[in-house]
Amino acid sequence: MSHLHTGRRRRLGGLQALFLVPFVVVGTLTGCGDPPSTLVQIEANDAMMAEAIVQGKATLGDFWAVHANPTKGESDFAVKVAIAEGDRKEYFWLVDPKRQGKRVSAAIGNEPEIVKHVTLGQVIEFDESEIVDWMFMREKKMHGNHTARALLKRMSPEQAEAVQRLLAED
Repeated sequence: MSHLHTGRRRRLGGLQALFLVPFVVVGTLTGCGDPPSTLVQIEANDAMMAEAIVQGKATLGDFWAVHANPTKGESDFAVKVAIAEGDRKEYFWLVDPKRQGKRVSAAIGNEPEIVKHVTLGQVIEFDESEIVDWMFMREKKMHGNHTARALLKRMSPEQAEAVQRLLAED
């Protein structure tokens, strides 16, 4: 269960903000009307997204290894978690993660659109097991972000090309 904390608002760099693709699980929004158009809608049983989450969880140790000792050119570390509000669930990128044992704290990195009890920049604390994806930049190439990779086929050709240019070949 995530715990909420107040914290400073953090601004994301333009490059990072462009690729922090939030998504919402449609199966959890039954009867709630249409989600905002800025979110990518994913069915609750989506096989490609499920595989991306498996990859994100399986490679989380790689993320923490780089995060613990970043070299020149490695920056913009973020993790993705789901935050629920009633029967609604929205996935958020959380920036500036700090790990202590199996607990992690980080700041909400994108504007909430479905879940309204958190705000951009708010620091939350959660179990490491809640992380479904991760990312960081190395020499202007994005590493990780398995969920965005899974969404490439659903993006417009222009969007997909722009994202693909920045993704590292992990």
